[in-house]
Amino acid sequence: MDLKFWKLLGYLEEEYQNQKISWKQIIHPDDVHLENNFLNQFSKNEKTPFDLTFRFLHKNGSKIWLRLKGLAIPETNFNRKRMLGTYQNLTYVKQLEIQIDQNVSLLRNTQKIGRIGSWELDIKTNEVTWTEELYDMYGFDPNVPPPPYTEHMKLFTPESWEKLTTSLALTAEQGIPYELELKTIQKNGENGYMWVKGEAVFDENNKIVGLRGVAQDITEKKRNEIETEEITKYLNYALDASGDGIWDWTPHNGITIYSKAWVEMLGYKVGELKSLASEWSDRLHPDEIHWVFEEITKITQSPTNGDIFVHEYRFQHKDGNYLWILNRGKVVERNANGEAYRVVGTHTNITERKIAETQQKESELRLSLATRAGRVGVWDWDIVKNILTWDDQMFILYGVNRSDFSSAYDAWYNGVYEADRERGNKEIEMAIKGEKDFDTEFRILQPNGSLKSIRAIATIIRDQNGNALRMIGTNWDITLEKKLTSELIQAKEQSEKANLAKSEFLANMSHEIRTPLNGVIGFTELLKNTDLTPIQREYVDNANVSGYALLGIINDILDFSKIEAGMLTLEIIESDIIEIMENSIDIVKYGAEKKNLELLLDIDPKMHRHAMFDPIRIKQIFSNLLGNAVKFTQTGYVQLKVQYTELEKNIGKFAFYIIETGIGISKEEEEKLFKAFTQADSSTTRKYGGTGLGLIISQKIAEKMGSQIRIESKLGVGTTFYFEITTQVNHDKKFDKSKIQGINRCLVIDDNQKNCKILEQMLNQWDIESVSCESGKKALKILQVDPNFDVIICDYNMPELNGIETIELIQDQLKLSFQKYHWILIHSSSDDNELHEKAKEIGIKFHLSKPVKSKDLYFYLSNLHKETITDSLPDTYGKESTSQLSNLKGKVLKILIAEDVALNLKLLKTILTKKLKSVDFLEAKDGNEAIFHFKNNSPDIIFMDIQMPIVDGIEATKRIREIESNSNKHVPIIALTAGAVKEEGERSFEAGMDAFLTKPIISDKLDAILKYFLIK
Repeated sequence: MDLKFWKLLGYLEEEYQNQKISWKQIIHPDDVHLENNFLNQFSKNEKTPFDLTFRFLHKNGSKIWLRLKGLAIPETNFNRKRMLGTYQNLTYVKQLEIQIDQNVSLLRNTQKIGRIGSWELDIKTNEVTWTEELYDMYGFDPNVPPPPYTEHMKLFTPESWEKLTTSLALTAEQGIPYELELKTIQKNGENGYMWVKGEAVFDENNKIVGLRGVAQDITEKKRNEIETEEITKYLNYALDASGDGIWDWTPHNGITIYSKAWVEMLGYKVGELKSLASEWSDRLHPDEIHWVFEEITKITQSPTNGDIFVHEYRFQHKDGNYLWILNRGKVVERNANGEAYRVVGTHTNITERKIAETQQKESELRLSLATRAGRVGVWDWDIVKNILTWDDQMFILYGVNRSDFSSAYDAWYNGVYEADRERGNKEIEMAIKGEKDFDTEFRILQPNGSLKSIRAIATIIRDQNGNALRMIGTNWDITLEKKLTSELIQAKEQSEKANLAKSEFLANMSHEIRTPLNGVIGFTELLKNTDLTPIQREYVDNANVSGYALLGIINDILDFSKIEAGMLTLEIIESDIIEIMENSIDIVKYGAEKKNLELLLDIDPKMHRHAMFDPIRIKQIFSNLLGNAVKFTQTGYVQLKVQYTELEKNIGKFAFYIIETGIGISKEEEEKLFKAFTQADSSTTRKYGGTGLGLIISQKIAEKMGSQIRIESKLGVGTTFYFEITTQVNHDKKFDKSKIQGINRCLVIDDNQKNCKILEQMLNQWDIESVSCESGKKALKILQVDPNFDVIICDYNMPELNGIETIELIQDQLKLSFQKYHWILIHSSSDDNELHEKAKEIGIKFHLSKPVKSKDLYFYLSNLHKETITDSLPDTYGKESTSQLSNLKGKVLKILIAEDVALNLKLLKTILTKKLKSVDFLEAKDGNEAIFHFKNNSPDIIFMDIQMPIVDGIEATKRIREIESNSNKHVPIIALTAGAVKEEGERSFEAGMDAFLTKPIISDKLDAILKYFLIK
């Protein structure tokens, strides 16, 4: 090693020449193993250079970091190797690295101590990011996303929330930064305080793409300020009378007079302190005693140092804390020796000022640390003298050496990328003129030729006349941010293309699968209405049921595919929730009756009938859950129940329950329920069938509605599925009770207690008193004691005595005539004609099928006193009678069918012929032919398939509507599609079609369309 090496380690020349100093003596003990590995490795690899860093020991014991670079060189003459290389002292660099790590740690600790958090919002994705400190300040779990708008609002008082949202809106719309102090509501109900500051984030086009900001919990500071203000207020009252705290000291005997304000300033009452100088000296802070006494003694011992002294020091309060006091004193009398005889002065509490100064210094320190840690460069341009000053980070950002910097405006201007110079210069000019804030982005050209994107903001300092004097601002590197933004935009565009492809695939798949099913279901429906032998009818029924079963599976698969593709959408409209529930229960009525299950419909009487739902999707949930309930229940009942809670004006919570007494589900199997293509276990799948998609689809729909389906179950007892939806409600019209006046009491006979409770609720909402019992014999006893009932509702299916036998027993035992009581018999819709005949014989003219619907019961109660009444209930919701179609059978209708599949064309012609009889059909295999027939044959109505060759149904409809635009004519066009996606329906209406029919065609829907468009 050369002489410099040994001097670097602190050795003199004679020391290392006369002593044998080994490597182990000078290498740090922790790095000895590195030295051994180094010698073994590189002495064997002659052509491999080495580059290693070791810690060496200085003679005085300190550590020296050296970087060794070199190569092992063989000496052929001596059959040995030697190592040749250089060394570099890295001690200073390593010390800087350690210092940087300490500074970063200090910044993090400062943020935690100072309770400062930050946030950022991406306006395009609406994604919000919070730092851990912000979660902690607001009291939220950092493992979950930031809270929604409604939860965040609860953290602030209404006034502060309005200030914050107004400022955020201005920042998002106009880029105006804000800085506010807000009043918060803490979890314990007390008020806190938050300092917030925010600004807009701009892209390269100066378009606002996001927001970001910081927040600091200043509750303690604010409370201290408030408390201090209160104290100051009371002190001011005292000072109005007597000024600051006043003292009067006689040094030779120590006697000191303290004013009331002086005493109270320290937390004491008048009379608690003695009139001695020790009351002052004993309260000085230990660190202040020596110098304060020394400074005062200089003045009091000799007039040569003057008579006035002013000091600031800490002074102990009664509570033990220290105040900062400004002490002003003056020697007013001296003795013959020049020593102070009498000294007077005042005490002013300057604690608040001292705290503010300390906080300002801490704030400046935090800012300095933050800019250094965040790699933010700070610059200061003296506009008048054209002197530009950069901090170290600015030189690093621009890749410029300090020695090459001219300290003039051109030094920055020349570093900006040429294409951005004029814009940047223009924005500075506008900022100086006061036309806009300086907040911009530009690119700079690095000395190595690469481009870097810079974000810059600045503020202008002006004189009293508004002239710009200085411009102070910051720069930071946003190159990576720009790159990520560009990548996100590209990823979003690719995702949108993929979703579009999925949507088109689903539409085509739906069309291709439903087209043949349309023929299977349609023709078997027609075949059922022909003369068939019993065995043929059984075969046809089985084929038809299988077709509908396959259609249900296909619908589930397509719905699931939509969900997986993220294309499930809701259409929220005003819906009659009672009608939806009644229709849903009707769907499973046949299956329940086959298994002798009781169906119960329990509707909360205080629930609003009309609310904002997607009626199709919520009915889909009911149908899936009720279908499963019937499938897995062998005995007992299935109940659809709703409970309603009013939350606020026009907002309510609906809790829906599907309850059954089926096989039940174990806790282990519950986890499998909402997974695609699974059921509780494989044996259940074999026994009951199904794809397992119904529950997962229902769960996804519920989640889309802001809810979640939950389950409570017990093996062998039954299961309850339930979910809640909060939505807007529309207040119903007041119920008209005039039609049931005079009906005051009702006896309910039903062995099912749940059904009794449901009937009691219905009657109670109409102010009808009810009494319930579970058997005919108990009903007889009740009537023997209290016969005053206006109507009796009796279930037919009861143990011991059925409904007919119960009525006969009561009439016989009480010697009643038919007219004594009005009877309403409840039974299953599948009960045979013999029941109806028997009921008629004993005077029963009212029958209700289960589950009882409130509108049906109300209809019968309002018609109790009529002599005769039709067996069928009226259509409450204004649906037209099917007999109206018969009015069209005498008229020859001209119907154009545009359909490229011959099978579907024939099927629709057959269905329409059976419904209308006198029809003149026009056939078109594509859109061009449909347009031709429209021009030349003037059809009354058009059925238009959407997917056809040459010109599809959408384009053909647009051309027909264009032709019609020159006349007052409007021919109804009905869309036909084997697709079932919502987008296809929207496209058809946008093109000008009047209605939408999916294949296979449902007879009732076709009837409704014919009635509406042809009868109208």
